[in-house]
Amino acid sequence: MISGDDFRRPRLRRFPESNRQLRLGSYLRGEPDGIVFKAQVRGRPDEALAVKINCRPPRRGYLGVEYWAFERECINRAILDMIAASLRQAAAAGRQIYVHPRPTTYLQARNNLRAFSDEAVTRPQPAEDFVPVEEAHVTGCLGWTMLLGRDLNAHFRGWGREPRVDNERYPAIVYRFVPYPTEEEHIPEKMIDTIVSQLDFFHITGFKSVLFNADNWRGKGMLVDFSAIVSYHTGQRWWKEADYAVEHKRFRPSVTRAADRGLLLARPPPPKPIVQRHRRPPPPPDRSYLQEDHELVQREEDGGESDQEEDKDESDQEEDKGESDQAGSVVDDDDGPV
Repeated sequence: MISGDDFRRPRLRRFPESNRQLRLGSYLRGEPDGIVFKAQVRGRPDEALAVKINCRPPRRGYLGVEYWAFERECINRAILDMIAASLRQAAAAGRQIYVHPRPTTYLQARNNLRAFSDEAVTRPQPAEDFVPVEEAHVTGCLGWTMLLGRDLNAHFRGWGREPRVDNERYPAIVYRFVPYPTEEEHIPEKMIDTIVSQLDFFHITGFKSVLFNADNWRGKGMLVDFSAIVSYHTGQRWWKEADYAVEHKRFRPSVTRAADRGLLLARPPPPKPIVQRHRRPPPPPDRSYLQEDHELVQREEDGGESDQEEDKDESDQEEDKGESDQAGSVVDDDDGPV
């Protein structure tokens, strides 16, 4: 059941696996507000994940408004997950969800999003110019988690950096890994269509897109940085109706220009070095846009004290022996935020 209240207060679910099972792998890319590593869950070698770690606290943005990429991504992914669930329910029931095909106002964007709620099923039939929604394939998200600073530092030492505070926890979002296409699969025309279809889908469901940046797209044209879209939940200083009304006109020209300039890459670019900017951690996330698996949290609480003692012993042994740290599992020894 997905109610209208769920869309008014979107909350991203928690990553279902314990962080003790999450293993960071190779460095994928750096972003203005965080870094991304490839990852796996222990016992699942065929399931590739990408963990985006938010390393930057909220910063002043347009007109002095606080902006935090982690918060924006949690809101966006929670909404997109509910939309996907609603479309699956509608398909199972043999019905379609109708929306305004070219929303230009806040009211139209809001009504389009509410069309995915359960209450919309009992409302009168939509206007004649409304169209059924065609879902766009977007990168899968498995939820939010918290990673311990000292474990991130152990992983960073391969680059000669220790940019995190050891005893602090850093928020992260776990996504499905998007691989680069092979040379045979790299067809710019198809990538353009795939990207534009996602941008159209985001627009119809009430999201405003920032200026197109090819670095935010990977594989065959999949969005991997979900702070590049903005929900009207963020307020009018970030979601402006005047910009939303005309943005759909620039989707295809912007993507086509990027393709003509060779920015839609078939292979990954050379990795950029990790730059140490500061050691101050971001504040703990607000409870309003996160969901929590209480059973998982209770399990972590029960083993939290023993885990802390084990971590301390391991740290002392490493200092005595002078061994270099190897990339290992990332452990959250507490339950993290709600």
